[in-house]
Amino acid sequence: MQKTSVGLGMKIFRSAVLIFALRICGAALLFFVYSFLSKVEGEERLAEVAVFLAVLTICGTVARGGLDQYLLREMPGSDACRRDRLAANAVALASLVGLCCAVVAGVVWHSYMLGLGVFLFSIFSIVPEVYRASGSAIQYAVLRNFAFNFFLATGVGALYLLDLLVLVDVGIVLSALFAVLLSLIYFFGVYRFYCFQKIGCREMAGLAKGGVLLALFQFLVIAHTYGYNLVLDFLATPQDVARFAVYLQVVLIFGMFSTSVGVFIGRDVAVAVRQGDFRRVLGLYRHACYVSVAVTGPIFMGLIFYGPLLFQRLFDFPAEVDLVPFYIMASTAFINSATGPKFTVLNMLGLERVVLRAGSVLTVFVAVFLFFSAFYDASVTVLFVAVSYALFSGGLAVVMSLYALKRLQCAVGRRG
Repeated sequence: MQKTSVGLGMKIFRSAVLIFALRICGAALLFFVYSFLSKVEGEERLAEVAVFLAVLTICGTVARGGLDQYLLREMPGSDACRRDRLAANAVALASLVGLCCAVVAGVVWHSYMLGLGVFLFSIFSIVPEVYRASGSAIQYAVLRNFAFNFFLATGVGALYLLDLLVLVDVGIVLSALFAVLLSLIYFFGVYRFYCFQKIGCREMAGLAKGGVLLALFQFLVIAHTYGYNLVLDFLATPQDVARFAVYLQVVLIFGMFSTSVGVFIGRDVAVAVRQGDFRRVLGLYRHACYVSVAVTGPIFMGLIFYGPLLFQRLFDFPAEVDLVPFYIMASTAFINSATGPKFTVLNMLGLERVVLRAGSVLTVFVAVFLFFSAFYDASVTVLFVAVSYALFSGGLAVVMSLYALKRLQCAVGRRG
């Protein structure tokens, strides 16, 4: 039994490391784009890029409409014909929702180019999730994190070399469009067999109904990450926006190993739930937590000790800059990693309503906290936003992890 347990842990570790390596390469590209812009163009330009990418990410999440988790739950175990229909209709539905998001974004930000970027990114955002649900975790990692950021970095570099980066809106938008278009070309070259004959209104309506609760929860999560960039854009200075964006990117890279574990075990969890093998689900979840703690613990300590040096060398942050918000966010990211892929497990168990209810309660609490924090001096706005991030993400991670363990233990006891 112990040998089997160790073997499962090593399997999760090896697979997660490969997925993590691909994802972190993509995230590191965006990290160095931030560093390049901060050094060459200044923190104001970095703030503009951060806000633009936040809009893209939020709209892409809305366009997915919870379909990523819904596909992950429904596609494993389905026959090839049903898998193809699910994938085709998911892409079509995300395209329609993305079109609506594009219109709203274009009107709110008074930029038709931004609207076009949102539309293309919304289509692109669902594509990696189809690969993930099909069991192709490597292709998912390549598309989801590497392809877009690689082409984005290439676009920014090309615009800089052509002296076009001084055109603020045009430079940012063209870089993003360039990234999305090339990623879409890759998609249509690989996934061209999802033809329009497999798309139907009834199937899309079924997908929308199945993913609505998941979509609401994902919107809450993305609002409590990238959404804070937009909050700071209205309440704070460009320097505050730029620094928070950098802190957030570092934290997201740090937390990618845990999410990579979730990417790897997600399909296995879905299959085990379909078979009623809750003991295996519990084992997968516990080993995912152990592996995440073992890997991210040393990284967390390194960030705490070497964070100031990192920001000074790569972003030219002054030595006296307040890093308390970063320490709060990094600690929250470690808690998220230590509690493993709890949301994936709960969603596969069909408990998305519970997750949404908990997230909604915490959102109300955080909203009240931010409302009262607005009466304080603007110089501490980033600190209050970091605390808000910790209250939502850290609190939800702990509560949902304990709930997932309790439900799995009860399910094992009933069948045992």
